[in-house]
Amino acid sequence: MTVTHIVMFEFKPELAKSKIEEICANFLSLKNKCVHPETKAPYIKFASGGKQTNPEKMAVYQYGFVMEFESEEDWKYYLDEDPAHGEFKKGLKDAVEKVGCFDYQPGVF
Repeated sequence: MTVTHIVMFEFKPELAKSKIEEICANFLSLKNKCVHPETKAPYIKFASGGKQTNPEKMAVYQYGFVMEFESEEDWKYYLDEDPAHGEFKKGLKDAVEKVGCFDYQPGVF
């Protein structure tokens, strides 16, 4: 069953726009950098993201990203073991003030 993974970032106010753009590009590049340990092929089905544009000003986070995984096993591997994802997370340490995540399986309530 497919799993959708939503990640939201609130970057530190002093962070340069160029650094934010670099982090966002690196996050989206995980779609190709994360490879399945057995097939050695990319396993993230879909990745998209951008800056918050809600005119109601209700958002808590500045940037949001959505990823889709073919299976729960792929999603769990991504979260817990994938070295490319692990390396990406290390690079966020000094850049991000807040991170939010929301994961779900479509249609499962």
